Amino acid sequence: MIHKFILLVALPLLFISCGGKDKTQDQLRQIDSIVNAKVHQREVENAAKNDSTLKAVEAERADAILKQRNDAAATVKKTDTVVHAPASIPLKK
Repeated sequence: MIHKFILLVALPLLFISCGGKDKTQDQLRQIDSIVNAKVHQREVENAAKNDSTLKAVEAERADAILKQRNDAAATVKKTDTVVHAPASIPLKK
């Protein structure tokens, strides 16, 4: 009699626990997909931020190079002689 009771109680619990694994796996898949979507969103945001930072640094460098070239050209025009002009600057006469 006790064996029948154990079977009657144990079998439904066994089926419930097996069904629970599928639900748990489905929930984990949903959580994983949500987390992956958030990670992708953050990566896109960071890439955009890095791109804007790099563009700002490039703009500063370009401005500094232009200023240096303009200053060197102004020095050449004033004196008509090259004192310390970088080799990369073409001289105009």
